[in-house]
Amino acid sequence: MLLIARYDCFVNGQQTGTADYQVRYFECLSDHDAKARLRDEPPHEYLNELGELVHWKFVEILAIEQDPVFRDGDEIIGFITTTQNDFPSFQSIKSAKPPENDNGDK
Repeated sequence: MLLIARYDCFVNGQQTGTADYQVRYFECLSDHDAKARLRDEPPHEYLNELGELVHWKFVEILAIEQDPVFRDGDEIIGFITTTQNDFPSFQSIKSAKPPENDNGDK
């Protein structure tokens, strides 16, 4: 069974709005068993560079493929995202003037 699981990020107990989507493989399990295994996993926790506790919490299963059969060239995982053209170029970011603060200094 292949499934897509979502984990949300918390820093010092506060949800950050960041999610980790993982494609996971389980052998011969029901949907219920797979969900139970994901919920029973120990949490992934660590301290970030600021000493804050980062915690990734399992939230939900988004999709399940019970008996996947793969053929040569099949798409297994895909992502749709924006292209670089939608973002300012690195050069334009580098050359942008910093904003002025309240007293007129730059």
